[in-house]
Order: sequence, then structure tokens, then C-alpha cells
Amino acid sequence: MFYLSRIAAQTDGMYLLPLVIIISLYVIIWIFREPFNGTILIFLTIPIGIPLIGDNIGGMSFFNLRLYDVFTVITFGSLLLAILCRRYPRFAKTSLSLPFGLYCFANLLSLFNSPYPMDGVRQFVKLLGANVTMYMVITTTLNSRARLEKVIKILLVGGILVCLMGTVQNLVFRFFGINWFFLKSNHRATATFAEAGWYAQYIGLLFAIALPLYFSKAFKLWKPWLLICIYIYLMVVASELSRSAYVTTFVVILAAWALKIGGDRLKSSIKMTAFVVVTLILASLITSYFVGEMQFVRLHKPGQMFSPEEASNAIRVNLARQTWSHIVEHPVVGQGFGSWGRVMADDFGNLNARGGSAFNIFLGVLYDGGILGLIAFALICYCYLSSCFGAIRSTKDSYNRTLLHIAILVFVSLFVSSLFHPIWQIAYTWLVIAMGVANVNIVKGERLSENRVFTAKLKSGRWEQIANRAGQRSDGTWARCFHNCS
Repeated sequence: MFYLSRIAAQTDGMYLLPLVIIISLYVIIWIFREPFNGTILIFLTIPIGIPLIGDNIGGMSFFNLRLYDVFTVITFGSLLLAILCRRYPRFAKTSLSLPFGLYCFANLLSLFNSPYPMDGVRQFVKLLGANVTMYMVITTTLNSRARLEKVIKILLVGGILVCLMGTVQNLVFRFFGINWFFLKSNHRATATFAEAGWYAQYIGLLFAIALPLYFSKAFKLWKPWLLICIYIYLMVVASELSRSAYVTTFVVILAAWALKIGGDRLKSSIKMTAFVVVTLILASLITSYFVGEMQFVRLHKPGQMFSPEEASNAIRVNLARQTWSHIVEHPVVGQGFGSWGRVMADDFGNLNARGGSAFNIFLGVLYDGGILGLIAFALICYCYLSSCFGAIRSTKDSYNRTLLHIAILVFVSLFVSSLFHPIWQIAYTWLVIAMGVANVNIVKGERLSENRVFTAKLKSGRWEQIANRAGQRSDGTWARCFHNCS
């Protein structure tokens, strides 16, 4: 609807305005009828990172308004109304509520040290207004297996569409020389993302979701199309030449092997290795990834890819050193949330960013919130993983264990990716973390329901035994007393 309004404004097509209004009203009514409908729209539009309104300086401008931001706000309003009308009991209680609160408090304190306090306030408000709100909405509305399956399907199918879009963009540019606005200056496909680095990271994240589903006995009917998803995801990761995506995919496979996903470790490791090898071969045969004079893409040697002298790595090393110098100056509460881009621009004079954060999550968290922020971040990691592993130990159900394996592998993928890219402030990071927490809540809820049913049956059996024993008395006094009480 916002795209239609933009078209109407650019083409003076005011006749589209009534259509935009009608569609907007219908969507809003649909969301307010059931807040989960808004959650579906958030999952559908999460890959669309290109701003509808605002600029994209540094990819983190406060004035950027994306489609999932709009649906998040509308869904939060509908959920709040549903809670007031008692259609939902309350916002979901999660193990990350306190750590997230401490993390936000630490970053709030850091604003007093910020050389650009207004930019910091804007970034802080955006973090609270969009990401925390999205977390609350998703953890509350994803309250059943059926809903969880639906959003997982949306993510996987949406990932296929994003992959196909990126491939088509490359094909169109290679053969027709048409550069879509999705493409960056280096002509690497970014699909629907405003930042080229997010494309491969997002697809690698979907691989972490599809892998345990494929090896699970509880999702046998999904296996044919899951295999297609895995191969397409891995081909995009291999073709994008993203260092962080390579490392993340490798670590996710190791983590899946350590969790015994797929049963026997030897068999599962052989299958996972076969996935990667076959995918690399297929990726080298795709015409859309030809470069130069129709030569195959040549993967960089590991020594070249991770060498400090390589151009991209050299820039990151310089930024890391300069970031550390600011951390040392303000170690406790940080330099100031949301000021990293402006400060680095002042130091080097050739950067163009008003927001953002350091490329490494530890440097970024220390810069933004200091030691207090790092402690809060460590608590977030600990509470998330401990709740996942605790839920795994409490259930033997294959279905639930698969969902919890997804929650763990998703966290591993995000954590490793954030060592190379500042994705912990990106919306889809909060989305999949919220989905993982919802997994844990569903498993705990089912476990609690089973305990209540068992307790009720146990109590019922005890009353029956008492009644039977009382009924054996000749005078029937206890039997009459039991029936009167019941």
C-alpha cells in the first residue's frame, strides 16, 4: 500500500489514492481482528530492508521507515487492545525480559557520554520503538505449534523468493546491463536488502532453520522441499563470496553435528558435508555468477580472504583499533549509543554514516554501553541458551526437540555473523530471537499442561479410591459423606 502511495505521488496518479486508502483500511481491520495476522505480515515483509520513507545513510538512520516497522506498530496496537478486551491474557513472560531491560538501561546511561546526543537518542528510541516492540508482539502471538509452523514456512518460502530475486538481478545485469536499484555499485545482488552484507547473512540464517527440519523425524513430509531450500540457500551463500557467511555456515554445521541433529554423528556429518560440496559445484555452474570474460567465479584463498592486508580487512582492522581507543576512554558506560558512525567519520574523514555500530559485536557492545552493556549482553546469551537447553532436557518429543534445535542454531548463526557484521541491531535478528523464545514458551506450556492433566487424573484416582474404601463400610456413612461433598 505504501508502494502504491509512492507511485501515486510520483506519477500524479491521484486516482490511486482511494485504492490505497481502501487497502490500508482493510489491512488494519484484518490485523485488529486478530493480532497474529499482523505477525504474519511482519514475517512476510522482514526481508524488505529498503526504506519506504527516509534516507539510508549508514543503513541505520532514525528517519528510515520500513514496511515491517509499520506492521509492528499496528500489530502492537491491536495486541494491546486484545489484552484490554481479554482476548489475550497478557504480554508473554520471557526469560529475556530482565536482560533486555538491563541492556537498554546500560545504553541509556551511555548517552550522557555521547558527543552526538541527539543522534544517540534517535537511535535509542528506534531500538525501543521497533525492535523491542517486535519482540513483544512475536513472543505473545506465537503461542501454538500451528502458528509456529506457519511463520517458519513463511520464512523459508520468502527466502526462496529472495534468492530467486537476487539471481534474476544478476542475470539481468550480466546480459542486459540493467542495474536495478537493488544492486550496489559492485553489482552484487542484495535482493530486497538495503545493505549488501545482510543478504548472505539472512540466507545463511534460513539455512540454520531448514537444516534441523530436514534431519527431523517429525517433519518427514517437509523433506523434499526442505532439500530444495537448503541447496538454494547454500548456492546463494557460496556465490556471494561473503567471508562471514562462509564461517557462519561452517560453524552452524559443526553445531548441528555437536547437537546430534540427524541421529548418528557420522552419518549426519557425511550428509552435511555432501550438502556443502554439491552446492559449491552447482554454484560454480550458475551463469548469473560469471564475471569478466565469462570465467567462473574464483573463490579467494583462505589466506587472502582473512589476511589483514586484504583491502576490506585492512579497513576493518583500522576501524577496530580506533573503536578500541574510544572504548578505553569510556570503559564503564561506553562512548554513547548510536554515535559510532559519526565518531568514526570524524576520526577518518571519509566515512558517511550517522548510525550503525562497530563490525564486531564485542567492540560494538563495549563502545555503545561499556562494561555494563557487555554484562547485560552476556546475560541475554546465558538466559537464552540456558532456557533452550533446559527445555530440551525436559522433553523427549521429537517435534519439540527439533524446534529447540532451531532456536539454538539460529542463535549460533546470529552470534557468529555478528562477529563480522553489526546485525544485532537489525530487525530480523530480533525476529528470530523472539521466535526462539516463543519455541521455548510453547514447549514449557505443553509440559505444564501435561503436568496439570496428570495431577488432575492423580487427584481423581485418589478420590475414587477413598470413595471405594468408604463404600465398603456397612453403614455407608463415609460413602454418603463423599457423595455429599462432591
